[in-house]
Amino acid sequence: MKRQSGTKSLNAMAEEVSRSQCSQYCKHQMARIEYWQAVIASVRFAALASAFPHLYAYLVCIACTQLHKIKDALLLIKKKYMKIQYGNADNIPTEGNEEHLVQSEVKHVVKHHQQVLRYMEVMQDYMSGILGGVFLFLMLVLCIAAFTAVLNLGDATDMTQSALLYVFAMLLSFVYCGFGTLLSDMFDSVRHAAWSCDWVGRPVKYQKAIGFIILISSKGFELSAWNIVPVSNSTLMSINNLIFSVEECLESIKEPTVDAEEIERNRSVLKEKNRELVSGSIGNDISVGKIHENSKASTTRSSSDTHGIRKEATLNDRGNINT
Repeated sequence: MKRQSGTKSLNAMAEEVSRSQCSQYCKHQMARIEYWQAVIASVRFAALASAFPHLYAYLVCIACTQLHKIKDALLLIKKKYMKIQYGNADNIPTEGNEEHLVQSEVKHVVKHHQQVLRYMEVMQDYMSGILGGVFLFLMLVLCIAAFTAVLNLGDATDMTQSALLYVFAMLLSFVYCGFGTLLSDMFDSVRHAAWSCDWVGRPVKYQKAIGFIILISSKGFELSAWNIVPVSNSTLMSINNLIFSVEECLESIKEPTVDAEEIERNRSVLKEKNRELVSGSIGNDISVGKIHENSKASTTRSSSDTHGIRKEATLNDRGNINT
């Protein structure tokens, strides 16, 4: 019987150990699964967050490359006209249809310029609302980073988190504003290239074509968010200045916070001071009472002494009268 009870207890202990081990193993596996789920979710969020900036940069780079092609074509036309001019000045025979070919190239450049301009306008129409939402989100993230940085001054972990959040938002805003400024500068460079083509004194068709490119390019082009805020480096600097001003305002408004331990310490100190004051007031009252008692005793003693002196004086007076 004892052996059977011992074996039963050992079996029960083994079952409990196995159950505990199984529960620990399951908890460990669940923790690993939750960890990898969090990693996958963060990777998905990073991919979604970086997908639109890559698409935006790709579309802007397409427009910039096409504008660069137009600029190179205009410079090549300038070189060809200079070759024709200096060849005729040196009485070198030139082909009769060479100038006609140059004018046809100018027409092709004008058409290409119109196509690129149309592409940029369509990109502005479709990107305007999306860029407005992106800038609003980035402003919200930067304000939250500034608020947490001011609220958690002195805490290293919270300060590093807010700093990383600020850097991430500023990098994204730099991508948007930097590529917008690049597109605007490239569009202006086409105007400078067209102006330097020596179009004065050339055939009328050539002058009209170059003048048309100069007129369209002189208006300029800027990507904008909601057709209000230009996507440029000046907007990035204004956002940065706004965030710094918000941070300074929060620092000026922030009140010094006191921990619960410090509050309890201050309360204990105040209680001890109150006790000392109460005990001191009681001691003062006792000393004042003793002083009053001593003064009363001295007054009674002085009054009894004066009464005795008066009695002795009257007796002496009566003795003298009898004599």
